[in-house]
Amino acid sequence: MIVLGIDPGKRGGLAVIAGPPFRILACADVPLDDDGVDVLKVIAFIQANPPDHSFMERVSAMPSIPDEAGIRRGMGATSAFNFGGAVWALRTCVTGLMGKKPTLIQPVSWKKYYGLTSKDVDTGRKLEQREVKEASRQVALKMFREGDRFFPNIGHHNRAEASLIARFGAALLSK
Repeated sequence: MIVLGIDPGKRGGLAVIAGPPFRILACADVPLDDDGVDVLKVIAFIQANPPDHSFMERVSAMPSIPDEAGIRRGMGATSAFNFGGAVWALRTCVTGLMGKKPTLIQPVSWKKYYGLTSKDVDTGRKLEQREVKEASRQVALKMFREGDRFFPNIGHHNRAEASLIARFGAALLSK
């Protein structure tokens, strides 16, 4: 079984895994050009290792919600538009190549499967985004022996998350 996992967005990742036992065949950042997602490179990536199934994290724009200090953090209109464009470019590439849409997976579902959370288990402290991303990368490094080649540092968390999404999707298929 060959499975494509997608962590969507302009700073997302793509991963193709095969198994069982599961191993990474290919892994990359979402390729970009001057207009956003470079769809020709996405298509070439998928064609190089044609998947049987594809799974993509279900995402949405982040609402502007005030934090404890009253500062609003979230996506502005331009960011939301660009993010949505990247997501739909990726979905369109997969659908066009495979003849079926990728299966969308809620972030909470795949993260819970791996025991990933946004709070420190011991103290209950809310983790910084960097810590959350590093935790995902560490889980992926333990799961895939070739992970250190594909996501050697925290800057490659998107590839690690795409790999985890693909592996979670494979687990869903085996149920």
